[in-house]
Amino acid sequence: MIRRFSLSDFNRLKSLWKGDPFPIFFEQGWLTRTLDSGYLSFANRGFYLTYWQNNQLLAVFPITYRKLFFKLIMMPYLTPYLGCVFKDAEEPGSHRLEKHGKIFGEFLDYLAAQNYFWIFYSFDPEFMNLQEAIWRNLHVELRYTYLHSHPENVTSTLAADLKSDLRFAEKSGIVTEISLVWEEFLDLWEATLSRQNVRRIGKGVFKSLICWLFREDRAFLCLSRNEELQSGCLILRDNGKYYYLAGADRRKIRGSGTRSLMLALQHAASQSASFDFEGSMIPGIAHYFRKFGGELIPYYSLMHPLIKILLYLKRYISVSGKNM
Repeated sequence: MIRRFSLSDFNRLKSLWKGDPFPIFFEQGWLTRTLDSGYLSFANRGFYLTYWQNNQLLAVFPITYRKLFFKLIMMPYLTPYLGCVFKDAEEPGSHRLEKHGKIFGEFLDYLAAQNYFWIFYSFDPEFMNLQEAIWRNLHVELRYTYLHSHPENVTSTLAADLKSDLRFAEKSGIVTEISLVWEEFLDLWEATLSRQNVRRIGKGVFKSLICWLFREDRAFLCLSRNEELQSGCLILRDNGKYYYLAGADRRKIRGSGTRSLMLALQHAASQSASFDFEGSMIPGIAHYFRKFGGELIPYYSLMHPLIKILLYLKRYISVSGKNM
């Protein structure tokens, strides 16, 4: 049986859950903030789908969407993965796989009956059983992230040009620190987005998210500075894994950004945690992240085939326009 919980019911849902801890990206505090862009836009909303059997909660599936003419399922801002989590009993793997597929299929049928339309939704790398989506004619797209399972070895896996950048930054007087003082970083982050002509989330919303993460002791800043702040990155920690969430760089001193990221990797190593670079489908960022070593990890995103066709058309028009 499927039951629906609102985001405000998260604590009650958490008390009913007997499986592994929820990822931070499932939490009400995260979703209520990342669903808000901070700009005048269509309403972004969310809820939890749950699956029950014999009065036991067996699965939870957070759904986030934007209500336009249709209910468009989309990822919240700054959120790398969501997906479906299951409470597994002691049973053979084949039975567990069949059970997961059945539950996931029922979730998909429920959403289709309620007229939800898949725009873009990414699943955690550990969730790979998307056959039910393929059988319902949804498009499953392969994507990648970089994961450093042993960040204590990062010095030996680091590319030569990054080692040179680190030496240059050190000679230029760059020092690093871990900090919970966010004001200076927030200003540099906004300036970085402005320089890149990117606008995905408002400064006030990002500030609210950082303050919540710091209150919950779930994140910290790695900063590089001399007389002024040169670069920094916001690092999220959750269930034995660290995530690169956002970065900012003044682009004045070569290697200052690499020093910030190296500090984050060293901190993850000190806690015996793995490090997820997230965001590695962007070519320029992917080429930079792979220089730290680590593994290329696949994960999957779900969308309606029409959306994939529109993306192909957009890319074709863009390439054709450049060639004219």
